[in-house]
Amino acid sequence: MYCMKKLLLLIFTALSIFTLFSCQEAEEPIDLFSETLIQFSGEDTMSHVTDDFTVILESSILLDTEILWSSNLHSVIIFDGNQGLVTRPDEDTEVVITASAIVDYKQYTTSFTLTVIAEEMIQENFYVSFNSNGGNYTPSALLAGVTGLIAEPAEPTKEGYTFDGWYQNSALSIIWNFSTDQVTSSMTLYAKWVLIVIDDLELTVTYQSNGGNYTPEDQIVIENGYANQPVDPTKEGYTFDGWYQDISLISVWDFTTDQVTSSMTLYAKWILIVIDDLEFTVTYQSNG
Repeated sequence: MYCMKKLLLLIFTALSIFTLFSCQEAEEPIDLFSETLIQFSGEDTMSHVTDDFTVILESSILLDTEILWSSNLHSVIIFDGNQGLVTRPDEDTEVVITASAIVDYKQYTTSFTLTVIAEEMIQENFYVSFNSNGGNYTPSALLAGVTGLIAEPAEPTKEGYTFDGWYQNSALSIIWNFSTDQVTSSMTLYAKWVLIVIDDLELTVTYQSNGGNYTPEDQIVIENGYANQPVDPTKEGYTFDGWYQDISLISVWDFTTDQVTSSMTLYAKWILIVIDDLEFTVTYQSNG
């Protein structure tokens, strides 16, 4: 009986020791990554990341262990060793970074969630002014929008010229396209004008001698030119008094200063020659 009790005691002790060692072997290291330190730049935090950062592990268990860092979004965060390299996105983005280590043939991981803040879009104010180069008005300066495009102003006018667009340079060699060209700095656009060339108009001057001994031939005169004064006609019993612009013979035509602006007729004016009465003497003879 005594031997039996002793045997059972030995068996119980052995089982207790086996169970103890089995439990110790199965126990994982406690919080391998508990002493993880993320060193951010400036005022960055885990919820507000704008720049590169460094991950530091101070655990003695992992002292000689290789730690692999990765992220679930390589376009925003990639790792070079323990350096997190940040590329700021167009909008705020959450990125999960993961640490991985193998200890005693077992893999351990831990993750952290960081919020990477979007790149700030700094909009500079670019103004476009206009030089109308003698046009009837100059458009007000325009502020370029976010797209860099500006609205096309109303076209100015200039007497004797046709408007030929707005140009980027004063030499008027590079035209500005309001649909596609973008403003990248403050600038001036210059109006270009093309002279309107009108072919010379040939006008006809005709003459009406009003009973004179001849009628001058028609003359062809360039617009705003001068007619040649013909030889004065004659008319018996009358004195020639010049050529007139109207049939009423009110406005005399001056061949030296008057310009022909349209086809026209000039009229001869005559003044009647008045002869004074002749005085005769009557004498008488009585014959006796």
